Amino acid sequence: MEVHEDNATLQHAQGNASMPMMPGFESPLLSRQPWYWIVRSVIALVTIFGNGFVIYLISARQVLREQASPNWFVMSMALADFCVGAINFPLNMLYAFTPHESERELHWVILGFFMNIFLDASVTNLSLLTLDRYLAVVHPFKYENFMNPSKALLFIVLAWGVTIILEIPYLVLDVQNASDEAYFVNLIIYMAIFAFLPSFFMIYSYARILCIARRHKKKIRKEKKQIASNNPSRKRMAQSGNKNGALVTVGTIVGIFLLCNSAMQYHLTCFISPYCEITSTSFYVFLLLRYLNSTPNFVIYAFMKKDFRRELRKSIRRALR
Repeated sequence: MEVHEDNATLQHAQGNASMPMMPGFESPLLSRQPWYWIVRSVIALVTIFGNGFVIYLISARQVLREQASPNWFVMSMALADFCVGAINFPLNMLYAFTPHESERELHWVILGFFMNIFLDASVTNLSLLTLDRYLAVVHPFKYENFMNPSKALLFIVLAWGVTIILEIPYLVLDVQNASDEAYFVNLIIYMAIFAFLPSFFMIYSYARILCIARRHKKKIRKEKKQIASNNPSRKRMAQSGNKNGALVTVGTIVGIFLLCNSAMQYHLTCFISPYCEITSTSFYVFLLLRYLNSTPNFVIYAFMKKDFRRELRKSIRRALR
Protein backbone atom coordinates (compact mmCIF):
# COMPACT_ATOMS: atom_id res chain seq x y z
CA MET A 1 0.00 0.00 0.00
CA GLU A 2 1.37 3.33 -0.94
CA VAL A 3 0.98 6.61 0.84
CA HIS A 4 -0.76 8.57 -1.86
CA GLU A 5 1.38 11.44 -3.02
CA ASP A 6 -1.48 13.79 -3.82
CA ASN A 7 -2.25 15.87 -0.72
CA ALA A 8 -5.96 15.91 -1.49
CA THR A 9 -5.97 12.13 -1.36
CA LEU A 10 -4.31 12.25 2.05
CA GLN A 11 -6.95 14.69 3.25
CA HIS A 12 -9.70 12.40 2.04
CA ALA A 13 -8.02 9.44 3.70
CA GLN A 14 -7.86 11.34 6.98
CA GLY A 15 -10.85 13.63 6.79
CA ASN A 16 -13.87 11.63 5.72
CA ALA A 17 -17.29 12.08 7.24
CA SER A 18 -16.55 10.14 10.42
CA MET A 19 -13.06 11.48 10.88
CA PRO A 20 -12.45 15.22 10.49
CA MET A 21 -9.01 16.63 9.74
CA MET A 22 -7.02 17.00 12.93
CA PRO A 23 -6.28 20.57 13.96
CA GLY A 24 -2.69 21.55 13.42
CA PHE A 25 -1.95 18.55 11.22
CA GLU A 26 0.52 19.43 8.51
CA SER A 27 1.00 17.00 5.65
CA PRO A 28 4.68 16.17 5.01
CA LEU A 29 3.91 16.62 1.33
CA LEU A 30 3.42 20.34 1.93
CA SER A 31 5.77 20.75 4.87
CA ARG A 32 9.08 22.57 4.57
CA GLN A 33 10.56 21.12 7.74
CA PRO A 34 14.34 20.94 7.09
CA TRP A 35 14.95 17.73 9.05
CA TYR A 36 12.29 15.83 7.13
CA TRP A 37 13.69 16.76 3.72
CA ILE A 38 17.28 16.14 4.81
CA VAL A 39 16.38 12.59 5.85
CA ARG A 40 14.36 12.12 2.66
CA SER A 41 17.37 13.31 0.63
CA VAL A 42 19.68 10.76 2.24
CA ILE A 43 17.15 7.97 1.72
CA ALA A 44 16.63 8.99 -1.91
CA LEU A 45 20.37 9.13 -2.69
CA VAL A 46 21.05 5.70 -1.20
CA THR A 47 17.99 4.30 -3.00
CA ILE A 48 19.07 5.74 -6.35
CA PHE A 49 22.72 4.66 -6.26
CA GLY A 50 22.09 1.27 -4.67
CA ASN A 51 19.27 0.13 -6.91
CA GLY A 52 20.81 1.83 -9.93
CA PHE A 53 23.97 -0.20 -9.46
CA VAL A 54 21.96 -3.43 -9.23
CA ILE A 55 20.18 -2.59 -12.49
CA TYR A 56 23.53 -1.85 -14.15
CA LEU A 57 25.16 -5.01 -12.82
CA ILE A 58 22.39 -7.33 -14.05
CA SER A 59 22.15 -5.55 -17.40
CA ALA A 60 25.91 -5.48 -18.01
CA ARG A 61 26.83 -8.99 -16.80
CA GLN A 62 25.67 -11.79 -19.06
CA VAL A 63 26.12 -14.41 -16.36
CA LEU A 64 23.59 -12.52 -14.21
CA ARG A 65 21.31 -11.61 -17.09
CA GLU A 66 20.98 -15.24 -18.16
CA GLN A 67 19.53 -16.22 -14.78
CA ALA A 68 15.96 -15.09 -15.36
CA SER A 69 14.96 -16.33 -11.93
CA PRO A 70 15.53 -14.71 -9.54
CA ASN A 71 17.74 -12.02 -11.11
CA TRP A 72 15.09 -10.60 -13.44
CA PHE A 73 12.75 -10.28 -10.46
CA VAL A 74 15.51 -8.57 -8.49
CA MET A 75 16.04 -6.11 -11.35
CA SER A 76 12.32 -5.40 -11.68
CA MET A 77 12.06 -4.63 -7.97
CA ALA A 78 15.25 -2.55 -8.16
CA LEU A 79 13.71 -0.56 -11.03
CA ALA A 80 10.59 0.22 -8.97
CA ASP A 81 12.71 1.24 -5.97
CA PHE A 82 15.01 3.31 -8.19
CA CYS A 83 12.01 5.25 -9.52
CA VAL A 84 10.80 5.86 -5.96
CA GLY A 85 14.10 7.61 -5.23
CA ALA A 86 14.79 9.25 -8.59
CA ILE A 87 11.26 10.42 -9.48
CA ASN A 88 9.08 10.52 -6.37
CA PHE A 89 11.53 12.44 -4.19
CA PRO A 90 12.24 15.42 -6.52
CA LEU A 91 8.57 15.70 -7.45
CA ASN A 92 7.55 15.59 -3.77
CA MET A 93 10.02 18.37 -3.01
CA LEU A 94 8.85 20.42 -5.99
CA TYR A 95 5.26 20.02 -4.82
CA ALA A 96 6.15 21.12 -1.29
CA PHE A 97 8.17 24.20 -2.24
CA THR A 98 6.09 25.63 -5.08
CA PRO A 99 2.76 27.49 -4.82
CA HIS A 100 -0.47 25.86 -6.03
CA GLU A 101 -3.72 27.37 -7.22
CA SER A 102 -5.51 24.19 -6.26
CA GLU A 103 -4.65 20.98 -4.42
CA ARG A 104 -6.06 19.01 -7.35
CA GLU A 105 -4.36 20.55 -10.32
CA LEU A 106 -4.59 18.03 -13.14
CA HIS A 107 -0.87 17.76 -13.81
CA TRP A 108 -0.18 16.95 -10.14
CA VAL A 109 -2.97 14.37 -10.11
CA ILE A 110 -1.40 12.63 -13.12
CA LEU A 111 2.11 12.83 -11.67
CA GLY A 112 0.79 11.48 -8.38
CA PHE A 113 -0.71 8.55 -10.30
CA PHE A 114 2.71 7.55 -11.63
CA MET A 115 4.44 8.13 -8.30
CA ASN A 116 1.93 5.84 -6.61
CA ILE A 117 2.57 3.21 -9.27
CA PHE A 118 6.26 3.12 -8.37
CA LEU A 119 5.46 2.71 -4.66
CA ASP A 120 2.89 0.01 -5.41
CA ALA A 121 5.24 -1.77 -7.83
CA SER A 122 7.87 -2.00 -5.12
CA VAL A 123 5.40 -4.03 -3.03
CA THR A 124 4.11 -6.22 -5.89
CA ASN A 125 7.63 -6.99 -7.11
CA LEU A 126 8.73 -7.80 -3.56
CA SER A 127 5.79 -10.20 -3.31
CA LEU A 128 6.70 -11.67 -6.70
CA LEU A 129 10.28 -12.27 -5.62
CA THR A 130 9.02 -13.87 -2.41
CA LEU A 131 6.73 -16.14 -4.42
CA ASP A 132 9.62 -17.12 -6.67
CA ARG A 133 11.83 -18.07 -3.71
CA TYR A 134 8.93 -19.88 -2.04
CA LEU A 135 8.30 -22.05 -5.10
CA ALA A 136 12.03 -22.70 -5.58
CA VAL A 137 12.44 -23.97 -2.00
CA VAL A 138 9.08 -25.63 -1.29
CA HIS A 139 8.49 -27.16 -4.75
CA PRO A 140 12.00 -27.38 -6.27
CA PHE A 141 11.33 -30.07 -8.90
CA LYS A 142 8.12 -28.50 -10.20
CA TYR A 143 9.84 -25.11 -10.12
CA GLU A 144 12.73 -26.31 -12.31
CA ASN A 145 10.33 -27.59 -14.95
CA PHE A 146 8.01 -24.60 -14.77
CA MET A 147 10.18 -21.49 -14.52
CA ASN A 148 11.89 -20.20 -17.67
CA PRO A 149 12.76 -16.72 -19.07
CA SER A 150 9.44 -16.27 -20.87
CA LYS A 151 7.42 -17.12 -17.75
CA ALA A 152 9.64 -14.88 -15.62
CA LEU A 153 9.00 -11.98 -18.01
CA LEU A 154 5.27 -12.73 -17.95
CA PHE A 155 5.20 -12.59 -14.14
CA ILE A 156 7.05 -9.26 -14.18
CA VAL A 157 4.57 -7.79 -16.68
CA LEU A 158 1.70 -9.05 -14.52
CA ALA A 159 3.20 -7.49 -11.38
CA TRP A 160 3.44 -4.08 -13.05
CA GLY A 161 0.10 -4.50 -14.83
CA VAL A 162 -1.77 -5.32 -11.63
CA THR A 163 -0.15 -2.31 -9.99
CA ILE A 164 -1.33 0.05 -12.74
CA ILE A 165 -4.85 -1.39 -12.81
CA LEU A 166 -5.28 -1.10 -9.04
CA GLU A 167 -4.07 2.50 -9.08
CA ILE A 168 -6.53 3.63 -11.78
CA PRO A 169 -9.54 3.94 -9.40
CA TYR A 170 -7.68 6.53 -7.32
CA LEU A 171 -6.82 8.47 -10.46
CA VAL A 172 -10.49 8.50 -11.45
CA LEU A 173 -11.54 9.61 -7.95
CA ASP A 174 -9.01 12.45 -7.97
CA VAL A 175 -9.99 13.66 -11.44
CA GLN A 176 -13.71 13.55 -10.64
CA ASN A 177 -13.28 15.15 -7.20
CA ALA A 178 -15.14 12.21 -5.71
CA SER A 179 -16.95 12.06 -2.38
CA ASP A 180 -15.34 11.04 0.89
CA GLU A 181 -17.36 7.82 0.89
CA ALA A 182 -15.83 6.75 -2.43
CA TYR A 183 -12.32 7.36 -1.10
CA PHE A 184 -13.18 5.44 2.05
CA VAL A 185 -14.29 2.33 0.13
CA ASN A 186 -11.25 2.44 -2.13
CA LEU A 187 -8.94 2.89 0.86
CA ILE A 188 -10.35 -0.28 2.46
CA ILE A 189 -9.65 -2.23 -0.73
CA TYR A 190 -6.12 -0.86 -0.95
CA MET A 191 -5.43 -1.70 2.68
CA ALA A 192 -6.39 -5.31 2.06
CA ILE A 193 -4.36 -5.66 -1.14
CA PHE A 194 -1.23 -3.63 -0.43
CA ALA A 195 -0.94 -3.70 3.37
CA PHE A 196 -2.41 -6.81 4.99
CA LEU A 197 -2.11 -9.45 2.26
CA PRO A 198 1.62 -8.88 1.58
CA SER A 199 2.37 -9.15 5.31
CA PHE A 200 0.46 -12.40 5.72
CA PHE A 201 1.93 -13.82 2.52
CA MET A 202 5.53 -13.01 3.43
CA ILE A 203 5.19 -14.34 6.99
CA TYR A 204 3.68 -17.58 5.74
CA SER A 205 6.13 -18.00 2.85
CA TYR A 206 9.28 -17.38 4.83
CA ALA A 207 8.04 -19.47 7.75
CA ARG A 208 7.75 -22.39 5.33
CA ILE A 209 11.14 -21.57 3.81
CA LEU A 210 12.75 -21.49 7.25
CA CYS A 211 11.23 -24.83 8.24
CA ILE A 212 12.45 -26.49 5.07
CA ALA A 213 15.87 -24.84 5.35
CA ARG A 214 16.26 -26.14 8.90
CA ARG A 215 15.25 -29.62 7.78
CA HIS A 216 17.80 -29.54 4.96
CA LYS A 217 20.44 -28.17 7.30
CA LYS A 218 19.99 -31.08 9.72
CA LYS A 219 20.15 -33.56 6.87
CA ILE A 220 23.31 -32.00 5.42
CA ARG A 221 24.96 -31.84 8.85
CA LYS A 222 24.23 -35.53 9.40
CA GLU A 223 25.65 -36.48 6.01
CA LYS A 224 28.78 -34.37 6.55
CA LYS A 225 29.38 -35.97 9.93
CA GLN A 226 29.28 -39.35 8.26
CA ILE A 227 31.73 -38.14 5.62
CA ALA A 228 34.04 -36.68 8.26
CA SER A 229 34.02 -39.89 10.30
CA ASN A 230 34.83 -41.96 7.24
CA ASN A 231 37.43 -39.49 5.96
CA PRO A 232 39.13 -37.39 8.72
CA SER A 233 40.82 -35.17 6.14
CA ARG A 234 37.41 -33.82 5.19
CA LYS A 235 36.38 -32.97 8.77
CA ARG A 236 37.16 -29.29 8.29
CA MET A 237 34.97 -29.15 5.19
CA ALA A 238 32.11 -30.70 7.13
CA GLN A 239 32.46 -28.15 9.92
CA SER A 240 32.61 -25.21 7.52
CA GLY A 241 29.15 -25.97 6.17
CA ASN A 242 27.40 -25.63 9.49
CA LYS A 243 26.60 -21.95 9.08
CA ASN A 244 23.55 -21.15 7.07
CA GLY A 245 23.58 -17.60 5.77
CA ALA A 246 20.14 -18.05 4.22
CA LEU A 247 18.51 -17.98 7.66
CA VAL A 248 20.07 -14.59 8.41
CA THR A 249 19.04 -13.26 5.00
CA VAL A 250 15.44 -14.42 5.41
CA GLY A 251 15.24 -12.95 8.90
CA THR A 252 16.52 -9.60 7.64
CA ILE A 253 14.03 -9.54 4.76
CA VAL A 254 11.04 -10.32 6.94
CA GLY A 255 12.15 -7.94 9.70
CA ILE A 256 12.60 -4.87 7.48
CA PHE A 257 9.42 -5.44 5.51
CA LEU A 258 7.30 -6.04 8.61
CA LEU A 259 8.78 -3.01 10.36
CA CYS A 260 7.84 -0.67 7.54
CA ASN A 261 4.56 -2.40 6.76
CA SER A 262 3.37 -2.55 10.36
CA ALA A 263 3.77 1.23 10.68
CA MET A 264 1.84 1.62 7.44
CA GLN A 265 -0.95 -0.67 8.63
CA TYR A 266 -1.28 1.23 11.90
CA HIS A 267 -1.59 4.62 10.22
CA LEU A 268 -3.95 3.39 7.52
CA THR A 269 -6.14 1.88 10.22
CA CYS A 270 -6.13 5.26 11.96
CA PHE A 271 -7.36 6.84 8.74
CA ILE A 272 -10.59 4.87 8.98
CA SER A 273 -11.02 4.83 12.76
CA PRO A 274 -12.72 7.74 14.57
CA TYR A 275 -10.97 6.73 17.82
CA CYS A 276 -7.39 6.89 16.58
CA GLU A 277 -5.26 10.01 16.49
CA ILE A 278 -2.37 10.68 14.10
CA THR A 279 0.09 13.37 15.03
CA SER A 280 2.10 15.31 12.51
CA THR A 281 5.36 13.82 13.79
CA SER A 282 4.11 10.25 13.60
CA PHE A 283 3.02 10.79 10.02
CA TYR A 284 6.50 12.09 9.16
CA VAL A 285 8.00 8.89 10.59
CA PHE A 286 5.41 6.79 8.76
CA LEU A 287 6.31 8.27 5.39
CA LEU A 288 10.05 8.02 6.06
CA LEU A 289 9.70 4.33 6.91
CA ARG A 290 7.67 3.80 3.76
CA TYR A 291 10.44 5.26 1.61
CA LEU A 292 13.16 3.59 3.67
CA ASN A 293 11.70 0.23 2.68
CA SER A 294 12.99 0.82 -0.87
CA THR A 295 16.55 1.45 0.32
CA PRO A 296 17.98 -1.82 1.74
CA ASN A 297 16.36 -4.22 -0.72
CA PHE A 298 19.33 -4.12 -3.07
CA VAL A 299 21.64 -5.17 -0.22
CA ILE A 300 19.41 -7.99 0.97
CA TYR A 301 18.42 -9.48 -2.36
CA ALA A 302 21.49 -8.66 -4.41
CA PHE A 303 24.72 -8.40 -2.46
CA MET A 304 23.90 -11.39 -0.25
CA LYS A 305 23.82 -13.53 -3.40
CA LYS A 306 27.10 -15.21 -4.28
CA ASP A 307 26.86 -14.49 -8.00
CA PHE A 308 26.33 -10.77 -7.34
CA ARG A 309 29.25 -10.63 -4.95
CA ARG A 310 31.46 -12.36 -7.51
CA GLU A 311 30.49 -9.96 -10.31
CA LEU A 312 30.83 -7.00 -7.96
CA ARG A 313 34.41 -7.98 -7.15
CA LYS A 314 35.15 -8.30 -10.86
CA SER A 315 33.73 -4.82 -11.52
CA ILE A 316 35.83 -3.30 -8.74
CA ARG A 317 39.01 -4.99 -9.98
CA ARG A 318 38.38 -3.74 -13.52
CA ALA A 319 37.72 -0.22 -12.28
CA LEU A 320 40.99 -0.19 -10.32
CA ARG A 321 43.13 -1.27 -13.26
